[in-house]
Amino acid sequence: MPPHTSAEGTSARAVPGALLSQYCIQRNMSKQSRYWLTQHVHIAATPSGIVILDLLHDRYLSLTDLQSSALASLVAGWPTTHVRIGMQTPSEDEAVRFAEVLVQRKLLTTDPVSGKCAGSAHITDASSLLAIGDHAAQHRRIGLLDIWRFLLALVRAKASLKLFPISKVVARVQRRRRRHAAQSSIDLAAAAEFVDKFRRLRAYCFTSNEHCLLHALTLVDFLAQYGIFPRWMIGVTAIPFAAHSWVQEDRFVFDESPEEVCFFTPILAV
Repeated sequence: MPPHTSAEGTSARAVPGALLSQYCIQRNMSKQSRYWLTQHVHIAATPSGIVILDLLHDRYLSLTDLQSSALASLVAGWPTTHVRIGMQTPSEDEAVRFAEVLVQRKLLTTDPVSGKCAGSAHITDASSLLAIGDHAAQHRRIGLLDIWRFLLALVRAKASLKLFPISKVVARVQRRRRRHAAQSSIDLAAAAEFVDKFRRLRAYCFTSNEHCLLHALTLVDFLAQYGIFPRWMIGVTAIPFAAHSWVQEDRFVFDESPEEVCFFTPILAV
């Protein structure tokens, strides 16, 4: 997962279309928003604080409640869940100085057309998550084509993560999902069968522990070869900081335990 950085004051070293930007302009007109997120930046409002993912530079940033409150009145759509009544807030000049630091880091922009609203990745309530393996009827025979497709997906995933920045990898998965946007629903029975095959094949090559990015990317590539396109998820916790990646569609988690996923707040849903 990308490295993590904390922001202190204005010394932060790093801090998520046009139609969306227009919506943000209309929604935040009364707030006189001055800044928008750049397209490669994503945020998550975790129970313990705001976390920012900078895909372009492959790193995370945690904001203090004070820093988050500084951006609440300036950034379009910025979450206010960590702005508490009675808490000390920075002056407008201090808030603008901090925002300008993030502009210099290419995390914020003053252009509403090229930028976007702040907002966490939307996904199903964690309390209702189910493992897709629960829908597997029985073990099916693994054929040579299954083995070939698994190995192909594994090689592609390893090569992608080694040779390309994470922003390029995300863009590739996004393009593939858009190409198949017409396939709005997933056959859960078929998905369960292929996830079961994937899980059994994966056991011979790697474990999901400490390899969550490889695991998730290999799985989405494997399923795509069968015409199944779930979402590739990245989630975070703020205190202590941790990041995790998994595969999910609606309330169904693929080859993963809902008990493990529920602790993470989604920051990116591809």
